[in-house]
Amino acid sequence: MFSITPIASAAAVSGLGVDDVWREAAESVSAWLQEVGASARHAVILLPQVRHLQLARQAWSRHVGGWLPRIETPQTLSGGWLPASPSVPGLITFDVAVDRLTAVGLLREASFTRGSDPLALDHALTALVQTAHGMARAAGLVPPQLREAHWQACREVLTGGRGPAGRERALAMLALEWAALQMPPRTDALFPSAQGEAAGVSAWVAVQAGGVDPLAQAVLRAASLSQPCGWVDLDGPASITLAHETSSCAVELPLPGRPQVFQVAVCEDFEDEAQRSAAQVLHHLSKGESPVVLVAQDRVLVRRVQALLARQQVAIQDETGWKLSTTTAAALVMAWLRLLRSQASLDEVVDALKLVPSQQDAVRSLEGVLRRRNWRRLEQVELARLPAPAALVWQDVLRLRGQFEASSTYLLQGWLALFEAVLTAFGLVKVLASDPAGTQVLAALRVSARDAVFEQVGRSLGPLDVSLFVSWVDQTLEHASFVPAPEPGALVVVTPLSHAVLRPFAAAVFPGADATHWGAPEGLHPLLTPAQAEAFGLPTQDRALLTQWVSMRQLTRVPRLTLLHRLNDVDERLLPSPLLERLLLLWESEAPARRVEARDVRLPQWVVPLPVQASGPAAPSLLPTRLSASACDALRTCPYRFFALRMLQLQSVDELEVGPEKRDYGDWLHKVLWHFHSKRTVAVSREESREQLRRVARDSQTLQGWDDAEFLPYFASFERLLDPYLDWLDDREAKGVYWLDGELEVTVSPPQWAGVKMHGVIDRLDSVAGEPPTLQLIDYKTGSAQALRQMVNTPEEETQLAFYAALMQSLAPGQALQAAYLPLEDGHRLREIPHPDLEHSAERLVDGIGHDLARLRAGAPLWPLGQGTACTYCQARGLCRRDHWAEPVAVPVSLEGAS
Repeated sequence: MFSITPIASAAAVSGLGVDDVWREAAESVSAWLQEVGASARHAVILLPQVRHLQLARQAWSRHVGGWLPRIETPQTLSGGWLPASPSVPGLITFDVAVDRLTAVGLLREASFTRGSDPLALDHALTALVQTAHGMARAAGLVPPQLREAHWQACREVLTGGRGPAGRERALAMLALEWAALQMPPRTDALFPSAQGEAAGVSAWVAVQAGGVDPLAQAVLRAASLSQPCGWVDLDGPASITLAHETSSCAVELPLPGRPQVFQVAVCEDFEDEAQRSAAQVLHHLSKGESPVVLVAQDRVLVRRVQALLARQQVAIQDETGWKLSTTTAAALVMAWLRLLRSQASLDEVVDALKLVPSQQDAVRSLEGVLRRRNWRRLEQVELARLPAPAALVWQDVLRLRGQFEASSTYLLQGWLALFEAVLTAFGLVKVLASDPAGTQVLAALRVSARDAVFEQVGRSLGPLDVSLFVSWVDQTLEHASFVPAPEPGALVVVTPLSHAVLRPFAAAVFPGADATHWGAPEGLHPLLTPAQAEAFGLPTQDRALLTQWVSMRQLTRVPRLTLLHRLNDVDERLLPSPLLERLLLLWESEAPARRVEARDVRLPQWVVPLPVQASGPAAPSLLPTRLSASACDALRTCPYRFFALRMLQLQSVDELEVGPEKRDYGDWLHKVLWHFHSKRTVAVSREESREQLRRVARDSQTLQGWDDAEFLPYFASFERLLDPYLDWLDDREAKGVYWLDGELEVTVSPPQWAGVKMHGVIDRLDSVAGEPPTLQLIDYKTGSAQALRQMVNTPEEETQLAFYAALMQSLAPGQALQAAYLPLEDGHRLREIPHPDLEHSAERLVDGIGHDLARLRAGAPLWPLGQGTACTYCQARGLCRRDHWAEPVAVPVSLEGAS
């Protein structure tokens, strides 16, 4: 019987660089093998990472020579000794896509999940798979002959007890029994009881770097019964445990490395930290200090750093990647799944169609019709009213959606085949196949690929509804990773802290060294307490924290080390990581004069100040062929806004299927009153009029596609308006004022406008009894009556009523006219607000706009003249850049100044 012998090596505490550490380790292991009389040729050296294999083999060849031992990791060694076991349906495969399907079947049979809502079931499914995977991996560290006893001990830990955690305990028991059924892992070949190739090993050596490898420990404990076993600790006992630092027995050894440059940068916020990190990487590269490791502690921050480096054409090798669900290819797949659901919105359908390269023209045509006709729901779309290309696309969408809705009894493989047919029909399979991330998406979903185990698991589940299929696709993409191929000539490596250990980097840049992103404990096992996780042999938070600390100590072997952290994250104050403070204290106790604050290496850019002046573009060729009242108001209020929104047509585009807003309520109310009056008989009772108004309102709401819930606040306002409106109507009719027409669309061509037409829709036209008979224009308003009174108090600045009066004067010359606003304020008595100087205002409007149009045709600039609220709510404010002007614009007060 042998014991596990510590192999003496000064590498752990000597301050050696990476190359010297591997040399020292090789020489120490060689000397120990000679001491115990073991053949180096038949010895096995186990390393913690695949990335260390080449480094260790090169060190042995250069500094020791002779027969090269078998230098492997536990996984690569067992993979060479024993072929992979075939996957068995129903057992754990460690493929999340397959195991989630198996877990669905397990939960269907579990009584404690019946009646749960879909979100709770999805949470239980994720927790079940995560816990079962952890339990199965932990059991693989146990020698095969002790594994059954291990499972029995785990059952005893979970059995018994009642209380609020009963559901979690039941899920944990289910995960345990599922994990206990797993096939023996390939690493069982490393244990002597396997009677395999391990019997021919002369000695075992495990190298520890960046934390303890539990599997290597288990193999050495089992092998020490019959073979010489050695242990090389390149970490050194960093401390007894981080969890008991206050204990008097806590011992901290010196740092193993001595960087030439050790610096810390304190940044203001996220962007400042990203820029300084990128600048630090570029600084090292400019001095020939490569390769550089960019430690991916804060993945979101590092993605931003990568984007900044990409602008400088820096080649990067990303060893971490990112979630497949965040790629463009995954977004395309999920967009089309949302399109095919029965509850898909019109916006989701249009968004998915925009991703089809070959249908862009047809989709633009389709979206244009949807917006012009104000269709907000799929059921409102009338196929006959669509132009031919858009109609063909819409027919394909309806056909495919119908197939999905009729496929409620499909098996998983049937759903995938149907979805593949959908993607193929629109040419999206080729689009995905041309993208590296898209290729991985197709592989993760088993599109166009056969997987016998996957298909058998899918068949065992039976029929799935579409929501479960969509959830499976979403979670499959969420748990898969996309790792891009290394860029040629990459001198920057992005990798986690644990993977940067003992690798020959010239410099290390470590952003994200704050308390939130480095050293913060995380919930590793959602169904187990920390005590239960430790009893199962699962990684605990204390062990994870210690591993981070040990890995950081090893990173000090890099010659140049820069750590960065920020003080603010949006509205949250961040503190430096406790591990960073611990590192600084230890470093300052050893070399107080060598630590420096990081210099900001961003290169200053000298920029000549260019004051921003107000823009006054001239665009005679862009003059519209017709103007509305609002367009005229925009021209009078701010010519630049007229230029941006009317001439360049840069209006913002809203979503198609959006809930009703105040503006929508006003449009709806206009239509309701027009339908009511066009069908109303004067000699009806008040109650009949009220019911008729309600009926017209409900019909109009249905036509707009708004359900009762989203339209409830507006319909309540309408109910409060009914009686005040009918009172106002009765009072007018008693005075001999009657409704003539409404929603009257009028287009005229004033001679002063030289071909530009006036176009408007008059809300209401009433006949006023008297001599002579008079026409009264009524413009409905749902805004404040006080604001309307202020508007008509300065009639020369009022546009809308004057514009409508000019329309009617051209349409019916010589007719006596009146005009008024009617504020439809619910719960208030309604009173018209008449225009006091209608005829003169209409003439001045037509002449003034005609003068302005003539000047614009001649090349007059359109200056930004808006003031006050006209600028506060202007959509073109970012274009005119009013907030950045060097000085106020010195131009005429208005284009009409000379009229």
